[in-house]
Amino acid sequence: MATPPLQTYTYRDANGYVATVRIFVVDAPAGTALEGPLNETTNAVIQAVHGPYSPGAFVLDYGAAATYQNIEDKAVMVFRAIDGTLHTVRIPAPKATDFETDQDQVKKTDAAISAFVDQYLVSALTPSGGTMDSFVGGYRSRTKSRRRRTVFQKNI
Repeated sequence: MATPPLQTYTYRDANGYVATVRIFVVDAPAGTALEGPLNETTNAVIQAVHGPYSPGAFVLDYGAAATYQNIEDKAVMVFRAIDGTLHTVRIPAPKATDFETDQDQVKKTDAAISAFVDQYLVSALTPSGGTMDSFVGGYRSRTKSRRRRTVFQKNI
């Protein structure tokens, strides 16, 4: 089976740094359907979309300066495919409401997380073309990013 199309969403945080979310999707409408729920889970602002769904140019903007304003903070969502393999999606600069009170585990009952999980399960594929089966869970991750200074970054 051929590799499914890769949809890439690029986000900019409150400091001007960017991160990408890459998801193998069924088709262009699936990429379109994933954008809204994905945007609701992050403090960052969408800056570019590439893949079967490409809406065009976006206005340069900065994300919200909130609890997790930086793209170094990520909500890591873990999904299980039909064949039993695990797949992760890293959402940059997640909203504080995406987590339980311990601020480490993703809150499955949050409306934005639920909407994203539901849409991901019907829109996403594995790199080999298999379908997703279930949402395993999620956790908060913080990793240092390689920083390149540009004129578009704030607080340098």
